[in-house]
Amino acid sequence: LATGLAAGAAASVGLFAYASLRAPVVKYVATALTFRSSVDRGPKESALLDARGDRIAVFSVQGFLFFGNGQRLVGFVRAWLADEPGGHYVVLDLSHATGADASAVDALLEAARLVRATHGVHDVRFVAAPALYVCGAHDDVRRALRKRASTGGGDVRLALDVDSALSDCEGRLLRGLRAARSIRSPPQSPPAPRRTSFDAAIALAARRALPGDDRLLERLVDLRAIATSRRLAANELLLSPAAAGEPTCAEDALYVVAAGRVHVRRDPQQSTGGRGRRRTRAAFAFRLAELGPGSLIGVHEFASRTRSEGVFLATEPTLLWRLSFDALDALAARDALAYAAVCRLVAAELCAECDRTKWRLGSILDALHATPLRDPLPHA
Repeated sequence: LATGLAAGAAASVGLFAYASLRAPVVKYVATALTFRSSVDRGPKESALLDARGDRIAVFSVQGFLFFGNGQRLVGFVRAWLADEPGGHYVVLDLSHATGADASAVDALLEAARLVRATHGVHDVRFVAAPALYVCGAHDDVRRALRKRASTGGGDVRLALDVDSALSDCEGRLLRGLRAARSIRSPPQSPPAPRRTSFDAAIALAARRALPGDDRLLERLVDLRAIATSRRLAANELLLSPAAAGEPTCAEDALYVVAAGRVHVRRDPQQSTGGRGRRRTRAAFAFRLAELGPGSLIGVHEFASRTRSEGVFLATEPTLLWRLSFDALDALAARDALAYAAVCRLVAAELCAECDRTKWRLGSILDALHATPLRDPLPHA
């Protein structure tokens, strides 16, 4: 009996290893050319990512990682890197992986060294942090990587989710590209200080939403008479928490970001009282968007006069310009053309937000329904 049990156990382990080895380890591969983070970026940064986004890759990993398919994952990373010039960044999404053993951790570290090697002498000055990100990993994998920090684990950065890893990779790639450009052609004069006036902020918002419409910009600049400034400290909420769908109140307004960064986060504790339902216990917090200079806050509230979902949190000292709804409503009576310009700006921002949402939703669905890959893909 004991011999039979031992033979059955050995056969089960062998069958499991064989099945795991034959099963595809990579479900989906995407680059920042088509798969972006929720960070709201300006036209120049977006154009740079459109041109160099292929230096950032996201690998969605599935199944149980062990000594066999762990090396296959390394092969996918190696094939994507190939001999392409320039520093590259890789995000490994392990949220669909059922587990991993110690040899799989070694494979992750080997992949991290391959990615790190793509950064040349000049890049090291600007990318001292690891270039391979791991998100969605099980606790045992996280603990193993932390223990190995002194022997190679430092080449891996643990991220909360794919979005946060992607935003970090995008920011570092953009900083590296700007730094490389400044090395090749150093500026002859110091850079101009950032303009934070209302005119500069609303002009940036108008150029992003409706580029080339100078007449609209002239109307919007005249709103400076009703604009007031508001400063937020780091980790300060812009608005008091309220249920999504509730009517707007006196503190609600149309805000234009002049300087700083604001996170829009989904809060599990925020109810949808205005829509007649409550959050479930399974809800979790995540970032809906990250807004910077030229971004508009309050477009949903302006259009519907009800609170939208999400909370607005400044991640650094932030300057905003505030256009109260009462002042804008009064503007409609005395200057219909100026009010129409505001409505057109809000409509353009809402359309752009819908386009971004459809693009991100399409990328997520592509990743969910993609056919698992059996062979590595070369660098596009």
